[in-house]
Amino acid sequence: MQDFQCSAPNNMHNELLADRMRELKGGGKPMGAALDLIRARAEARGKIIGEVKGRSAGIAEGKIEANLETATNLKRMKIMDDEAIAKATSLPLEQVKAIAV
Repeated sequence: MQDFQCSAPNNMHNELLADRMRELKGGGKPMGAALDLIRARAEARGKIIGEVKGRSAGIAEGKIEANLETATNLKRMKIMDDEAIAKATSLPLEQVKAIAV
């Protein structure tokens, strides 16, 4: 009964039960290798997904900054009114109106 309450296979008296527990916990046997492989693949996939999301966010932020710069330059040159600038840069009209030159 003590072996069933044990959490460490090395403290068990029944070798058959201890071996099976080592196998299930990944003590160097095939099940442990499979779990390590699954874990490594999940970590790699998570890293790739994180990089892609980060790049996408960076690209979107860069586009917004470029549009703001364009809107600022157009307002400074007084070539277009605020509504035309908003349409040309895809920025909200309120944001274009808030640009101080």
